[in-house]
Amino acid sequence: MRLAAGTNLGPYEILGPLGAGGMGEVYKARDSRLGREVAIKVLPAERMADEGRRRRFIQEARAASALNHPNIITIHDISEDGGVDFLVMEYVRGQTIDRLIGRGGMRVGEALRCAIQIADALTKAHGAGIVHRDLKPGNLMVNEDGVVKVLDFGLAKLAEPTEPDASDSNAPTRTLHAREHTEVGAVLGTVAYMSPEQAEGRKVDARSDIFSFGTVLYEMVTGRRPFSADSSAATMAAILHTEPKAPSLTVEALPRELERIILRCLRKDPARRFQHMADLKVQLEEVKEESDSGRVTPGDVAPAPPVRRWGWVAMAAIAVIAVVAAWILLRPRPAAPIPALKSSPLTSYTGSETNPTFSPDGNQVAFAWNGDKQDNWDIYVKIIGSAGAPLRLTTDPAPDLFPAWSPDGKNIAFVRGQVILLVSPLGGAERKLADFDADGAISWSPDGKWIVAAQRPTPKQPGGIFLMPLEGGENRLIVSTGSAAEYRSPVPSPDGRRLAFASCSNNYTCEIYISELESGLRPKGEARLLTPQGINLRGLAWASDSQTLLYGGLSNAYALGFGLWRAPVVSGPPQRLVFAPESSEYPAISKTGLLAYANQTSDADIWIFETGAGSRRLISSTRSENNAQFSPDGKRIAFLSDRSGRGEIWVCESDGSHPLQLTSSPRSTGSPRWSPDGRWIAYDSRTADGTPDIYVIDSTGGRPRPVVQHPASDRIPNWSRDGKWIYFSSNRNGGRDEIFRVPASGGEPALITDQGGYVAVESVDGRILYYTKTGGGSSPLFSRLLAGGGEQQVLPSVFSRAFAVTAEGIYYTERADQAGMFPMKFFAFSTRQSRVLTRLPETPGFGLSVSPDGKKILYTLASESSDLVLVENFR
Repeated sequence: MRLAAGTNLGPYEILGPLGAGGMGEVYKARDSRLGREVAIKVLPAERMADEGRRRRFIQEARAASALNHPNIITIHDISEDGGVDFLVMEYVRGQTIDRLIGRGGMRVGEALRCAIQIADALTKAHGAGIVHRDLKPGNLMVNEDGVVKVLDFGLAKLAEPTEPDASDSNAPTRTLHAREHTEVGAVLGTVAYMSPEQAEGRKVDARSDIFSFGTVLYEMVTGRRPFSADSSAATMAAILHTEPKAPSLTVEALPRELERIILRCLRKDPARRFQHMADLKVQLEEVKEESDSGRVTPGDVAPAPPVRRWGWVAMAAIAVIAVVAAWILLRPRPAAPIPALKSSPLTSYTGSETNPTFSPDGNQVAFAWNGDKQDNWDIYVKIIGSAGAPLRLTTDPAPDLFPAWSPDGKNIAFVRGQVILLVSPLGGAERKLADFDADGAISWSPDGKWIVAAQRPTPKQPGGIFLMPLEGGENRLIVSTGSAAEYRSPVPSPDGRRLAFASCSNNYTCEIYISELESGLRPKGEARLLTPQGINLRGLAWASDSQTLLYGGLSNAYALGFGLWRAPVVSGPPQRLVFAPESSEYPAISKTGLLAYANQTSDADIWIFETGAGSRRLISSTRSENNAQFSPDGKRIAFLSDRSGRGEIWVCESDGSHPLQLTSSPRSTGSPRWSPDGRWIAYDSRTADGTPDIYVIDSTGGRPRPVVQHPASDRIPNWSRDGKWIYFSSNRNGGRDEIFRVPASGGEPALITDQGGYVAVESVDGRILYYTKTGGGSSPLFSRLLAGGGEQQVLPSVFSRAFAVTAEGIYYTERADQAGMFPMKFFAFSTRQSRVLTRLPETPGFGLSVSPDGKKILYTLASESSDLVLVENFR
């Protein structure tokens, strides 16, 4: 369908065609309301005819329209007029990158400038759960100011074929064909930028965009496509089976690091590419900085192909040999190159290894491990580089954690419950040092005379940081909390001049402080705040120069992400160590330039149990999914997932298909719950200081609406059965969590419980409130009449706050039995008895939901493990 100039689509007057764009015709138009020029993309009617596909596309377009980023084309509107579906977008004056590349490619500096902007745009989109799927030079516009705009986010999904119903035995077998996503004659233009998984019709994620990005960057610097053939089928075969020609064979003086980046993007296996666009962007920025500053040396440039020299060139070269030789002999010798970082596995045992600590000579590492059977935490020692089994130092049934190697190498201190003990690194008898309820890791003073530890405050004893003498005597308080905050993980600097520690208001909100020390580890003056943002702290360590701190965990209350961070003591903000994955924690640094850290692998998937059919995995990814809930009609599921990089709310069909990211918060969200009419989803989302508030969002997407905002932690929302109220847990009355409720439209919350409360669910008839009192582990289930009256215990144990209330009874999980299995049970109101429905082989995660017909149960199974990683040449 072609539109003539002067045609009106709603308030938009067509001025003329701009050409074919991706999946439809593009026109220049004028917005008569705002008097501005816009671009109109008319979407193909045959693609929008299927209502299910149309609904999913509109949801995705809404999500794409929320991507407010200077390098992403702005979508102003999606509308329909006279049966014509169209998008209204920002009008950009400029050229697409395919017109700028030229036969010889772009200059390296210009290619890097554009590539960094594209990577920044994709980082934003991937963080919002949106995969482009059709990245190519024709979808990249450079405006008159040199700003790159990425076009057509999410539109490629509309071109995907409709999947036949897997349950239909008569459905035809689908064959994957190349699709003409662009104008005639440019079929290979799109096929040539596909990732291998996209070419095979497999599920794609953000790493598919990284492959396409590498293909575009290859063409930008060389002027050629890495995969090109005479037909679409042959091009696909090259993408699947052929390695690209090294770019340096085409471009002389190409920075070696840039070539490495491009080729890593183009690896066939997604697991071997860059895993996150943000890390790729950082590396491109470093290459550009080196290139712009002129610091790229001959050794940093990929070798050029041999060039045929004419005889007169050789004669001229002879004339300058003497001068060049003299310059080489007399020039200042460059400093020896700094050895590159080298990461390698330090441990890879079954179960979890964590809390590494180096011996003084850096040749050994002690750590905590929960063993082959994952049944007990003990302290072990391993010689670095040795393939043998580690030496087990402790065997007590209680957990042994946080080992710390003494400066003289003779002792390893560790924590067992409320006791600090010492053991020789060679094994043997343990020695009790002190009864002490240590809050987190412990450390040694540089002279080895003291153990430094933080103690939780109690009614009988103030909290604070203490020195415990190795040779006996009284503990000495050196830093008192003086408030409700807890101090954790105190670590003196190697030169003994400073003390670093964390001050935490809860498990998710810590700040790191630095205290200057006098002789004898006596603090002088007030401690200085080093990191004002909230941190979910996972380990704290000094660099050997005493000028830098490393810490692990979640920085800036979910805004900056997990990982290892470097914080300079004197000035400058913390910087993420990009070589360490997001799951890195508990760093340790040796005097010899070694870094060790624990790399945690955590995965949770959503499973479904069906009466008579058993259990099967329903929703999964390489990241964690949990807290699933059926919609009131049973046709959709809301769940929490961090597949986009942090926890966000997603919705999908009841069979797990067509997942759509609903929220795009700067910080992590959780606990999605449907309103009784299925229109809204309530959830909690953390603020800048790490405390959560309650929000409501339309179940098809849109702007979230705050319901409860308060300095206290307001979390775990749940709707009343009539949809008028939202229950939630809060510690706003001082310390203990209680259940409150607030009008769904917002207003002043009212206290419901008075003896504690954490997760609340209303009975079907709206008369009774059922609730637990803790957020994790095992807790009794209580009830109380909403009309008034005291609480009653209903069940002695509900594990991981996983319970669901129906008209007939309560579905719930219990703690593990003697066989290590977790029973899932049903408590019938009629008999007041429970029966086992199934037994779960792994730890159940948060959330339990029952379908409206009572035949299906959604639940979460979680598994965690961690290994130690060694980094050489750390500086």
